[in-house]
Amino acid sequence: MGDARIPTVSGTHLSHDALVAEQAEGSSYELRSLAPDQIELRNRLGAGARYDSDRAPREALTLARRGTAYFLRKLQELSDAELDDESAIPGRSRRYVVAEVGYQARWMAEAVEAVRVQSTAPQISEAGHRAQLERGESLPSRALRYLAWHATTHLNVEWRDLGDDDWDREIEVSGRTMNFRDSVWGRAELIWQRAIDLRNGGLWRDVPPEVRTRIAPELLHER
Repeated sequence: MGDARIPTVSGTHLSHDALVAEQAEGSSYELRSLAPDQIELRNRLGAGARYDSDRAPREALTLARRGTAYFLRKLQELSDAELDDESAIPGRSRRYVVAEVGYQARWMAEAVEAVRVQSTAPQISEAGHRAQLERGESLPSRALRYLAWHATTHLNVEWRDLGDDDWDREIEVSGRTMNFRDSVWGRAELIWQRAIDLRNGGLWRDVPPEVRTRIAPELLHER
């Protein structure tokens, strides 16, 4: 059986690569402040397209989306057999890295959705989280790739559905209080770090300086 690579969307919708690229460029200010090509894109996509709210943390969202595109591209380059190889995390395979990226995105998306629809966020203990990652590491390659692709796409949709006031709200999940605005920076840090941890040619100099100063300040001089 061939490799189970990340699917693309056909027809009138953007391909996966085009969707991620568009996500990385997404922002949330008035049309009059957009560049002409961005205004043209919004007009072409139509009124049904999603955009970030005006008070969304634009810089952090852009960095997180760029990191997502980078991570998924490095994942796409790996064969199914190569997913079994060791990652930069001691004692953990690349599968574990992919599972962590996917499950964190799913957890964040569910938490954001809970606030948006005013429901109770799902709770998971630290032990439950570790067990979930262990199970994720053993998923079939196709399922593992789909987890990463689907969960990151879902999270991006939830971010874009948050209103202005929602971004400063806090929610308690598993005993921790989370502010959505700050959580985007956490996601940006993790997605770029894990892209490097795949040990698939990812370079620290590819990581935006704004993220490197948060996860590895001593590497900021590397270009």
